[in-house]
Amino acid sequence: MRKRRRKKLKEYYENQERLLEHYRQDEARLQADSFDADKQFKAQAEQFGRKQRIDRLLARLVFMLNIVLLFVNLAAAVLSGSYAVISAFIDNTMDLTSSAIVQLTVWAIKHTNMFNYPRGRERLEIVAVVVCSTIMGVTNIMMIIQSIQAILSDDVHPQVTLVTILLLLSGIVSKLSLLIICCMQKTTGSRLLALDLRNDVATSLVALGGAYLGDKFWPYADPIGAILVCFFIAISWFANVFSTIPLIVGRRAEQEQTARICRIAIAHDKRIMFLDHVMVYHLGERALVELHVVLDETLPLKVTHDICEALERKIRTLDFVDRVFLHVDYQLDGDPVIGGFLFGYDTGIVSTTMLYVPKNNELKPMSNQWIGLIVSITPGMATIGALLAGKATDVFGRRKMVILSTIIFTLGTIVCAIGISKWILLAGRILLGIAIGFASMVVPIYVAESSPAHIRGKLITSFQLMITFGLLTANIFARLGRRVLLLSSIIGVFITFLLLGGAFLLINRNSSTVQTNLYPYQNSFNTDHKEFAKCAKLSNCDFCITDESCGFCAQDGQQLGFCLPKDVQNPDMSSLTGPCAGHSNDASHQINNTKFEWRNEMCQNDKTLAFLPILFMALFLCSFAIGCAPLPTFCNWQFNLFIPINLLASNQAVTRFDTFFLYAGVTAIAFVLFYFVVPETKGLSLDEIQLLFMMNRERERTVTRLKMKQLSGMDLPTVTQ
Repeated sequence: MRKRRRKKLKEYYENQERLLEHYRQDEARLQADSFDADKQFKAQAEQFGRKQRIDRLLARLVFMLNIVLLFVNLAAAVLSGSYAVISAFIDNTMDLTSSAIVQLTVWAIKHTNMFNYPRGRERLEIVAVVVCSTIMGVTNIMMIIQSIQAILSDDVHPQVTLVTILLLLSGIVSKLSLLIICCMQKTTGSRLLALDLRNDVATSLVALGGAYLGDKFWPYADPIGAILVCFFIAISWFANVFSTIPLIVGRRAEQEQTARICRIAIAHDKRIMFLDHVMVYHLGERALVELHVVLDETLPLKVTHDICEALERKIRTLDFVDRVFLHVDYQLDGDPVIGGFLFGYDTGIVSTTMLYVPKNNELKPMSNQWIGLIVSITPGMATIGALLAGKATDVFGRRKMVILSTIIFTLGTIVCAIGISKWILLAGRILLGIAIGFASMVVPIYVAESSPAHIRGKLITSFQLMITFGLLTANIFARLGRRVLLLSSIIGVFITFLLLGGAFLLINRNSSTVQTNLYPYQNSFNTDHKEFAKCAKLSNCDFCITDESCGFCAQDGQQLGFCLPKDVQNPDMSSLTGPCAGHSNDASHQINNTKFEWRNEMCQNDKTLAFLPILFMALFLCSFAIGCAPLPTFCNWQFNLFIPINLLASNQAVTRFDTFFLYAGVTAIAFVLFYFVVPETKGLSLDEIQLLFMMNRERERTVTRLKMKQLSGMDLPTVTQ
């Protein structure tokens, strides 16, 4: 265990040293200007060309050697009759075939017609590797089957002479020399040749040993040696197939390579505001890079071009990069930050609604332990979600995890909405907790990685800001043309609030007065109660019932009463002390032949001014709707006011079911009107949409003005009548 830990620790520090060295190289790239980056790219291209020429030379040497060894191994197989030697001959034959395919591939790449194959012909080499590896693997499996059949039929008679041994040894020594040369080259082609030569040397040694042992000691050693040789070759080539296929199907590059590209892009120029997304993937030996950067929309085209072209050249100097696709935008997709709004909504709203959950009949009985569990399970699962998000993000990517957290949020909301039992509600809260954990861990990191260092703190803070406020304010103030409309809305809301306050004050003046003389009923009062003094200070019924611990004990036929503490056990029917204390089924009490009525929710005031709050509330809705949107939201709020006022009256005039049938009929009429009256706006610009709702004469004037504007290339004043 200690040796394994030391080995892992050593590998870790070696990886860190290599990463630091890469960062130092990237720092040099960042310090270089566009011309230096271009020269470095050309030098890199020349170096890559030299490596390709060396690969072609080595491939030709191996090809010529395989031709010679084909006849050598054929002679050894004929002289010995050994299955092991025959397996080595088959291996040599397939090597020759694979070499021919690689040579043909290299020739095709060199003589590529750029008009027919502008890009991607270099990937033909990887396709050739997959084809050769598959052929080699299948051939060796067939040889294994033949060797097993020879063992079962007892048809094994190898004969190994000195000539056979010398022939096999000559092939081993020549291929071992080329293997050492190929190992010194660090290219894909040389690695492929080294793998082939290594297999050839190993199989030749095993074939020689198996044939010799089968001839001198144990006959079955020969087919067993053939099985071992073919099994080793098949496994090696199939492993090569499985490691090569991801390079042609878009597999993502290593995380270290992506981090290096992000570092170069962020530090390239301070005018790069964000990185929208970065994709580094393989469709060949080297990686393709898709990079979306966000610049200020006011930058001139020339400046934008110079920034992006220099960045592209710097990234292309990386040895693992083939091409760079650089996209420029002026706006960052801020959707991940909106996850904070969901978090804030859950934290703020659910905490309040939990006050009413225990009163739901379908959820009763709900103890304090259940309430605590339902509330606390969400942050608890958020902790687990945050832990799981780290590994899941490495496997699937940050964007997919942000999308997954949104999906889980939606599912959790649906489950909570249909929560007809405590267990279903608990399950919904668990889903919400996991989604919060994912979002709270992934989103800040995702935003941090896609933003430059000088504004990274502000962007991460925006996630926390979304938890509290959401995006509504940003959307309202997004356009300059909204300012006047919004200001008028705010002024209207402010004025209606003042009017509402004045209306309630006028109504409050007519509220029943709190009586301070306790003498006629002093025996019924317990003035030592801690809430008694606070309630006695309130001046009228309205102030009294709006206090959470007080209620009004009204004297029958009088505009007088007592403000008393509520009975905690029965707050709607009686007070804790005074004339309204004691048990009652209808909130009526009698003491000293005087009738009292306990009021906990509503005072019996003068109804002359009762219409004022309703009127001012309607004005408030009108003003509030202006700030959200013009006519649609206004109509929506008006009907939101109209339907609750008339719902109870409609239920009494007709049945509850008929009321909803009535609403359905109104909705059907609205659908028909909408279908025939409202025009289709799909695919139209805002100016064209406005034309659809104009009268014919006004439409003609507007169309003429727009055409003149396009012809003159300048803005013309709007003509109004």
